[in-house]
Amino acid sequence: MAYSTLAGRLKRLITSLAEHGPGHVLEVLRQSRIRRAYAQHPPQLPDLATFLDLFPESYRTAESCLNYLAGRSRAIVSPELHHQAYLQDSLSDSTIQKIERDATLISSGRFPALGLCINESTGIFDWHRDYGSGKVWPRDPFHQIRFLEGDGADVKYPWELSRMYWIGWLGLARATATTGQQKEKWSREYQRLLDNWMQENPIHVGVNWAMPMEVGIRGFWMMVGAAFFNDSPIIDGSWWLHYYSLLYGHGRYLLHNLEYFPNLTNHYIANCFGLVVLGALFYETEEGKEWFNQGKKRMGRELRRQVTSDGVHYERSISYHALVLEMYLITACITERIGEGFASEEIAIIQKMESFLHTYLPPNGTDVPQLGDSDDGIILRLTSDQDIYNHTPLAIFAQSVLQGAKTSPPTSLFAHQLTPLPQQTFNFEQQSSPLPGGFATLRNHCWHLLADVGPIGLHGNNDTLSFTLHTSDGRAWIIDPGTGCYTRDAELRNALRSTAAHNTPYIDGKEIAQFAGLWRVESDQTETEVTEWNGENASGEEKEALILVAQHHAYESLPKGKIVVERRWKVEGETIAIADRLTGSGKHRATVRFTLHPNVRTEQVSENDLKLTYRGGSQNGHLRISFSHPAKLSEGFNSPSYGIILPSTRIEITVEGEAPLKIDYLCRFVSNLNE
Repeated sequence: MAYSTLAGRLKRLITSLAEHGPGHVLEVLRQSRIRRAYAQHPPQLPDLATFLDLFPESYRTAESCLNYLAGRSRAIVSPELHHQAYLQDSLSDSTIQKIERDATLISSGRFPALGLCINESTGIFDWHRDYGSGKVWPRDPFHQIRFLEGDGADVKYPWELSRMYWIGWLGLARATATTGQQKEKWSREYQRLLDNWMQENPIHVGVNWAMPMEVGIRGFWMMVGAAFFNDSPIIDGSWWLHYYSLLYGHGRYLLHNLEYFPNLTNHYIANCFGLVVLGALFYETEEGKEWFNQGKKRMGRELRRQVTSDGVHYERSISYHALVLEMYLITACITERIGEGFASEEIAIIQKMESFLHTYLPPNGTDVPQLGDSDDGIILRLTSDQDIYNHTPLAIFAQSVLQGAKTSPPTSLFAHQLTPLPQQTFNFEQQSSPLPGGFATLRNHCWHLLADVGPIGLHGNNDTLSFTLHTSDGRAWIIDPGTGCYTRDAELRNALRSTAAHNTPYIDGKEIAQFAGLWRVESDQTETEVTEWNGENASGEEKEALILVAQHHAYESLPKGKIVVERRWKVEGETIAIADRLTGSGKHRATVRFTLHPNVRTEQVSENDLKLTYRGGSQNGHLRISFSHPAKLSEGFNSPSYGIILPSTRIEITVEGEAPLKIDYLCRFVSNLNE
């Protein structure tokens, strides 16, 4: 698993020693030794007799073992799965039709994801292929696979297919089918696809064993598959024993391949998530109990280490925050079901993560701001056209889980994505001061503005002091440009995470941080400070002005003289006033660009005045924006979802002169009634 150069790893190890102490560094080195030893002598899957001997004596016959694992998987996943009346009553006809459509898609060799639709007419996938570039990874031992070669290939595509959330599409189709013949149609397709995957991906071989995070997520979905299909009369016990043996191999692999590096990330949490899930399934074995206990303990520790005091995941990406929260919610649900829930102080931190979700959630939940990286990562993708950037279902799931898993009926892992969303608003959570997570929301009856006022972060972009803007009816006006891709196109990747791509001052054509590869920066010199903030007690319905002032110091080493960038936001009534102040010395060129949502139409009223209207739907008013300097419109692009690039319009203002420089903007919402 190659992530960076040796020099880069040593640098991060030294930094980690200063930040986390010798205990963390020793664990980094210990886990590295464990991974190397495992790669040198990877264990094979246990044969039938050995597998049965792993269990207590009462489960050591094939029949008793299968009965135990079948019941265990159902209890872990969702008790309601095997109550067809419950599913028929809770799901609409259109949802059931959509479920059948998606099951048909995957059965016929079609898989839409990450901006691409795979279409294999034979119904058999090449599990090692990037269907975008055509690259096929070799069937080499997992630790020899290289997937960051700069050759235009994107390993996310075979990984996405092998995360296997399509098991849910087939399983739900079977659960909602009304006849035995229809049910077993989907059982056959499930068995056919899994047979082919297991044949083409033997344990420890190929690209789908090269990343532990992917193994953890796949382990979850294979366990879900057992819950959906273990009562099928057409799948025999010998097949299930091989299946469970492979799942057991997933657990062994994860324990010995933890992504415990100097910087712990969502990857490590996904490793531990997989351990908890598989440990819960195999809890009656010694190894399974260890997986569960290790995974749960490590996940609890990461809540304290990776989540800031105001509930923000420290990689500083809205999308990755949602992914991490989803893994913790699923884990909380599962652990509570088997009577081994998180400690109350750990639940309290998850609740803070939920609170931050409520804080950044736009008024209608859709077009969630994509500040930081966004790669469409999600665990519970239950339909092929699921709106990944609508986080309202996640908020509903969080509310259900955190109200207590002992509610009746039990919290469902699926209902929040499949049942109609209630007409529900979430409390606007009060934000702390001085905003340790680095995000601030200014919201009143008219506006929802999310600002980035923190450090860059491990999945952050060069977007310090950037922001996104919605109106209270849910329309997105000023947006983050998104991510586009990771390894497919390095130039595009870096363009979309650049300072120039974001809604923030860009000075002398210089990045606020130099890139080091496709994910990291050489050094974060922003030293961002929030100097004024009165929103910590805001309710979201303020009549008085909300004010946020922040500055960064990334431009203090410019050749022409140092610059401190300060931005001031003032939200009051139907008006937003923004002021950029560039203080320091020397002559500089400052450019500020604002990326508009593709549905926004622009009209240049004058060189200092723009009118913005919205395409389609109800027209509940428009925006008028005036500028202290001439503004022009330019062509840009944005990525609403990974792998998709769309054209968009950008507003651009350029000022050149001796410091200090200032640029002012005034944005007004104009109701149709006031025209």
